[in-house]
Formats: sequence, C-alpha cells, structure tokens
Amino acid sequence: MANFLDKITSANFLPSMGNGRFYVFGKQFNDLVDKINGLYKTSSTPFIQTGSKTTTVATTGNNFMVRTVALTDASGSDSFDFTITNPGFKATSHVPVIKHVVATGNGAANVNIVGGTVADGTFDVRITNVSNVAFNNVLMISLGYEPMDFT
Repeated sequence: MANFLDKITSANFLPSMGNGRFYVFGKQFNDLVDKINGLYKTSSTPFIQTGSKTTTVATTGNNFMVRTVALTDASGSDSFDFTITNPGFKATSHVPVIKHVVATGNGAANVNIVGGTVADGTFDVRITNVSNVAFNNVLMISLGYEPMDFT
C-alpha cells in the first residue's frame, strides 16, 4: 500500500539557505510522515475467518483487513455477529472503526460495530444482508481502531 504522505529526499527538498535547516526540518518532517502513515496503513495481508460466519477473528495492529468465510444467507435483514480480538485495543481509549467493505458475489452488506460488546482486546462486528437477494459472497473488511479524542 502506498504511503499517504511522501518523505523529503534530495530530489524534492527546499533549499537549506546555507544553515542546515534542510537536515533538521527534513528529519523532523520525515519522522512526522512515518507517524502519520503508520496511523493509516493497513496490512495488505488479510486476517482470514475460518470455520463459520460467527467464528472469532484474531488480529494485530491498529488497522487491518478481515476476509470472511463464504456467506450464504437468505435475503432480507438477516444479520449475524462475529468477534474481533486484538491485544492492542483498549475500550477506554480507542474506538473501533469500519473503514471500507468490498463484497464479491451476490448481495449487499451493511457492516457495523455492535454497541455494548466493546471491551479491552475485543469488539463485535455485525453483518446485515440489506439486499433482496441471498448472500453468496465473501467480504473484505478494512477496519481498525482510532484513539478517542474528546478535545
């Protein structure tokens, strides 16, 4: 996955004006770029759900991909939950976030975090079939958690 921001290099730097500001400011800027890109980078290798559609998926990192098992459900508002475990997730300082969902095959899905199921190291995800056709697909879900900020 490409970075969201690019670092300063010898090919794209601003003139230093002879006092070394490029090195100092460039290093600080590049450190900041690493931090920002680390917040939003998602592993390109998904964590794969095995077993059934309600099987828990163990993850690591604060941004990750989950690939579900093949979903075959009746049409309409059928829904089911599965649990995400992640040792870095802290319920009092993080909020889980669904970032993007790609469905293959038939059916349209609505994917949400289940309220009331958030605890240190774990939260539940609910998938609901919102189409008029039966599910026959696999979902790739980009999700993770972000720091809470009440400022």
